[in-house]
Amino acid sequence: MRKARTIEEYQKALELLYKYKYSIRKVARELNIPRTTIQRWLKGSKPILSWTPKPTPELAYVIGVLMGDGHLHLRKKNHYSIELEVKDLAFACEFSRTLAKVLNKPFRKPYWRKDRHRWTVYYYSKAFYIWFKEQTLKTLKKYIEHDKETVGAFLRGIYDSEGSNWRCKRISVYNTSLMLLRYIQYLLNKVF
Repeated sequence: MRKARTIEEYQKALELLYKYKYSIRKVARELNIPRTTIQRWLKGSKPILSWTPKPTPELAYVIGVLMGDGHLHLRKKNHYSIELEVKDLAFACEFSRTLAKVLNKPFRKPYWRKDRHRWTVYYYSKAFYIWFKEQTLKTLKKYIEHDKETVGAFLRGIYDSEGSNWRCKRISVYNTSLMLLRYIQYLLNKVF
């Protein structure tokens, strides 16, 4: 897997090449970037950017959904997918809207998969995929517990994925992770 690079590295490499007329070899040595990476950038390939998230309600919601019904999927060699397959169209649309905002991509309308009888949403983002795969519940807490709004969005994402409502009398959340369920209880007690 190629190393993710920052937008600053990409811009600095192009600046050294075009403004200061450095050779590819000199830029590679100065920035500690492989020559092949710089050559790909010159041919028009976009850099694989490292992703630095900011705590937002949209990110907290996406995290909640990914801890429930959502999942990451590596298709073939280079298709790093964030996916959701559900029966509820409104849920699929909300996930698509928030994930599009988090990834700064255009909204993708969910589509119906006849073979699975579900609405499907997916986005490709290697940077987000790599970032999320490296996270644990402990490292995600700073994005979830940033403020009351992010906590609420996270809980809504979890509930949309794993929740049920029995005759408006009992609201439940089901998950196989006891640690996650205890964390949800903690958030409900602490914030709400």
